[in-house]
Amino acid sequence: MLRALRVVTVAALAGCAAAGRQVATPDRAQLAACAAPVSLTEADPDFILGQASAPTEPAAFDRARADAVSRLTTHVTARTTQSRRESDTAATMDASSQVESLALRTISACDTLRRCERDGQIEVTVRCDRRSELDREVALQMPKLAAALPKDAVVLIVPGFDEDGNITALGEHLAQVFLARLDTPGHGNARFAQPAHWQPAALHDVARQQKASHLLRIKHRRSSADLLDVDAVLLDAATDQMVPGSNVMLHAHLQLDELGQLAVRGALLPQKDAMELAAGDKRGVELEVTPAVVAEGDTVSVRFRLHDDAYVLLLDLYEDGQVAAMTPGPLAPQQKFIHGIWYFGEQKLLACALPGHAVTRENLKLIAAPVPFWAPIVPFVEEGVVLKPGPHGKIAELVLATEKWRGSGQAIAEATAAYVVHSTGSEKCRSVGQ
Repeated sequence: MLRALRVVTVAALAGCAAAGRQVATPDRAQLAACAAPVSLTEADPDFILGQASAPTEPAAFDRARADAVSRLTTHVTARTTQSRRESDTAATMDASSQVESLALRTISACDTLRRCERDGQIEVTVRCDRRSELDREVALQMPKLAAALPKDAVVLIVPGFDEDGNITALGEHLAQVFLARLDTPGHGNARFAQPAHWQPAALHDVARQQKASHLLRIKHRRSSADLLDVDAVLLDAATDQMVPGSNVMLHAHLQLDELGQLAVRGALLPQKDAMELAAGDKRGVELEVTPAVVAEGDTVSVRFRLHDDAYVLLLDLYEDGQVAAMTPGPLAPQQKFIHGIWYFGEQKLLACALPGHAVTRENLKLIAAPVPFWAPIVPFVEEGVVLKPGPHGKIAELVLATEKWRGSGQAIAEATAAYVVHSTGSEKCRSVGQ
């Protein structure tokens, strides 16, 4: 199937070249005989070379352009094949469409570098610009993103998603463009991973399998008929916290074929909203969970220090994207805490891994404010409430409410603390319904 798609892509592109460019056909007497073969390795990554022969120059030009497309497709296929060898993730989202869409959109203008005659045929070598506007805008942001890369980082490139957290074909293409721009010499010892098959619900499992230290999360939003806003950020895989200085934003006008890639390509990325909650800047409060690494069935304690009197929202951000409210809830009803150290050590908080996970890495998130602005979203229930991910879930509402509160300039304190639970098959967890 991939081979058939490639033939259609090349033919379509070749046809566009023939229709959009006038190529002069000199007399054969004016053409020199071809000398030694030309190297098709282009030093500039923004261009790709192609070469072909035909009885006429226009036909040779079209074939050379098709050869450039084929070379780009082969290059991306090689990268995808290598990723597949490095990943044993469950196959729920095939990345082969990325290969075709990348080749289709990134080959644009082609210029003739050389034409000559060989064995009665006209041989043409072309150099094609392989950048779309989207690619150029990503390239402009690379210095900032590259400067924020921690030394020896292993970065998992997460497929791009829309505002609702749905992975799109354009999001997959964006991930490929970022990968192509980052995975080049000059970015220190950083390494990059992008599995050929993707299972969105197992984001952190994939990160562990890839031994990733960081995640590149890419979100896109269509702000007008053909204008796309893209927000990319580097997150610490151990805490979901943003790497300082790594947030980049860009805007690009989409080509007609790119607009068709906005449709949902794959499943929801359920961790999106929980990750956005975790990534808020630390300010005005200290939070810790002890111990930070624990065996399933053991107990942990939570301590936080408030600098001012405040209402407190304490959340447990599950690895699968759900969020459980601990205050208001099991630890305390909705009430105002006076400033100072608050220590929940006597509640015997039980650490339980997610079902089917050998290791579960989760976050505690604390938000404190003089007014409980979250009350309409997180009501007080004695046993606590669990917020669900997704476009119709409550977590997105909480993220939006928190962003609005921050933007209003009113007082807010935030902190996130990560903890890891190793599964032991504990009977204690099964007895409480874990």
